[in-house]
Amino acid sequence: MRRFRFPLAAPLVAVALLVACDRTAAPVVTPTPTPSAAAPTSADAVAARLCTRPDPLPATTTPAEGTVPPVIRETMAGVERVRGLDFLEPVVPDPQTEEELSAGVRAGLKTMYPAELFGRRSLAWSTIGAIPVGTRIDREVAKFGDQRVVGYYDTLSKQLVFLGSSDPSPGERVTLAHELTHALEDQHFDLSRIDRMLAACDDEAFQAALAVVEGSANHHMYAFAEQELTARERRAWQSEGYSGGPGPVDPFVEGQLYWPYIAGQDFVDELEREGGQGALDGALATLPASTEQVLHPSAYPSDLPVAVDVPDLGPSLGASWTDLDVMETGEAWLSALMQLRL
Repeated sequence: MRRFRFPLAAPLVAVALLVACDRTAAPVVTPTPTPSAAAPTSADAVAARLCTRPDPLPATTTPAEGTVPPVIRETMAGVERVRGLDFLEPVVPDPQTEEELSAGVRAGLKTMYPAELFGRRSLAWSTIGAIPVGTRIDREVAKFGDQRVVGYYDTLSKQLVFLGSSDPSPGERVTLAHELTHALEDQHFDLSRIDRMLAACDDEAFQAALAVVEGSANHHMYAFAEQELTARERRAWQSEGYSGGPGPVDPFVEGQLYWPYIAGQDFVDELEREGGQGALDGALATLPASTEQVLHPSAYPSDLPVAVDVPDLGPSLGASWTDLDVMETGEAWLSALMQLRL
């Protein structure tokens, strides 16, 4: 899974975009005909049939190779101090130009977020009223992220990429600290588990787990800036600017992009206040099962979600009705939907 960072303002705020960057004309959404009267009545069975994400590849066992420049090596040591963990395997961050980084992002997202799946989901969301009719989720995300990606860590290939050079600026070091936190925690807690949630379309569990992972990276990114940068470097970081801008993005889609970082950091901050690093380590070992647990840390880990199966309404509606999409939702998504009208 590739986790992407987008600069929004100074101080830096991170946002993950995990959708396809498809800039072609919107395809006509034509679901494979599956009359509901003949379909399984279990929503889980329908979801498994309609989930078209590919299975994640096995995690690589090839050690990273290359020379790590001194400034990047110092940044890695700082992340180890801030996080309280040591790297178990070599990590070789790859500084890239904007063009190189964008090419890697496009290649990764094309398979992670199939256009067919997001075409159907966009139609479902617009029918519900979450987004305007004709809006494509993947296009809104691509618009938000256009020329704004500043780094990612891939839990499968173990590749760590950031926008910068072998002599990174203070802002680039802060971005690097965010991605290095992912790499460090992946080595200790196997973050590829979240890839399997995404591949299985376990939407609610994935969103909750992503919040912990990104919340931790944000928490320790800011801790790195506070503890490892000089006062002068912090001022330089906060004054660094980035070209371009996301442009107007559908507010519901934009809210989904922000949520794991904002709510996730609040969750991690609370864990650290109440139980220190050990509490965070526990949450990474036993990931939250729902966005409710992230929004209400007192509900973690005991208040488990109750699955609600949706009956097959096809026979009542007519043989021409087909299943379009099945998506797990929890408190975060439903709250965002209701806030559009409240």
